Amino acid sequence: MIKLEEGDCFKEAKESLVKTHAEIMQLRHAFIAHRDDSEHEQAIVYLKLPKSDPIPNKSEYRIRAVKLSCPNVTTLTEYLEVFMYLQNYVENKIQLTAEKVHKRFMYEFSPEELKHFLI
Repeated sequence: MIKLEEGDCFKEAKESLVKTHAEIMQLRHAFIAHRDDSEHEQAIVYLKLPKSDPIPNKSEYRIRAVKLSCPNVTTLTEYLEVFMYLQNYVENKIQLTAEKVHKRFMYEFSPEELKHFLI
């Protein structure tokens, strides 16, 4: 199993990557995964008055919440840098884990037993 911990992933990363990652995670937690208040949410309230009644004694309202996120080019570039950094980190973790599995496999089984695993 490969476990990804923020402290491990960014141990050797520059501070700007750590900061951008924190912003992405905040966006994920507050905006995408949960309904927290955020700068990316906008509510619009509509008040409906009936046309047929010149002085209405009742009205209706509607509330529409919209979630928006339009990061600028600089922010998107920073996000991309974090994604590429993490992709490289994960690929390296997978490679190291695969090498460990291979070594252990070669240690545990004889050449004759290994033949049974051939595809």
